[in-house]
Amino acid sequence: MLSQAMKELGHLESENGALTAVVKASLTAAGIKFAPNTQTPPYWGAAFIAYVAQSTGRPVPDNAAEPASWMAWGARLVEAAEDSVVLISDHGRQDIGIVTSVNGQRVQVVKVHAGHIAVVGIEKAQIFAVRKPPAGGRATSPPAAVEVPDSAAPAVVEAPKPAMWARLQPEGIEIIHSATVSGDQANVVPATYADTAPSSGHVMTSETPILQADNTVAVMRTWAEPPPVEIPTTAPMPPMPPMPAAPTLDMAMVLRHLEEINEAKAFVPGADPARFPLLAALAARENLTLELAAVRVIDSLAQIKGAA
Repeated sequence: MLSQAMKELGHLESENGALTAVVKASLTAAGIKFAPNTQTPPYWGAAFIAYVAQSTGRPVPDNAAEPASWMAWGARLVEAAEDSVVLISDHGRQDIGIVTSVNGQRVQVVKVHAGHIAVVGIEKAQIFAVRKPPAGGRATSPPAAVEVPDSAAPAVVEAPKPAMWARLQPEGIEIIHSATVSGDQANVVPATYADTAPSSGHVMTSETPILQADNTVAVMRTWAEPPPVEIPTTAPMPPMPPMPAAPTLDMAMVLRHLEEINEAKAFVPGADPARFPLLAALAARENLTLELAAVRVIDSLAQIKGAA
């Protein structure tokens, strides 16, 4: 990925009153629509990484225009290394870049900086996550730029579809994270979740939408085993053995895990530890820093998703 990114050094975001080709390709790779006469794009630092990944045959995460979406991409690394992707805390906001070199506590990254693509020096302390890119495939050209008529609304990032969901317990608990919704929609469960039952024949016994701190909806569902099917026969059938009692669901554990996920998604280096009591407790138990505790929670969510 590094060699592809370095080919774009010096490219500006606009020339002669129009977006440059690399910006259009980046916005398109991240799924951002834009008007043909757009002169100043929305933040496109993470979109540029999506363009580089796509150009080298690598997958792009959902909602790729947001740096936080890359925290579960590829594999976790403990230290920044050449060609790794790093998540950066830059004066209270998140950013992203590709490492070109590491020299002690200074790291050089290629990224979008001040309206153009450049190699910029940062401190190691600014890095809160490091990801190793997955293996590249056949290099592909990015899809054609998606432009909307001049009269259309300003550029927006479309919500990812379908929603991400993970089964946390074999007893049948699901935790589903939907796209961002408004407060009026917080108690509406989208119909598209109807096909996420554990297996055919299971019966949903409860469905509880929970509005999260980051304005997403987590839907907690429980499922019951399907009733036994009686097989017609002329011979007398022995009595059916009693069904085992359904295991008791540890609702406190589920809600605690949801809160840990919320704290990990909201955490940025340098934040007040008092705002993240569950992360602090995990860090104390495992002898970790708050940053590593947040990364561990995000990684565990990605592993659950992959195993589902």
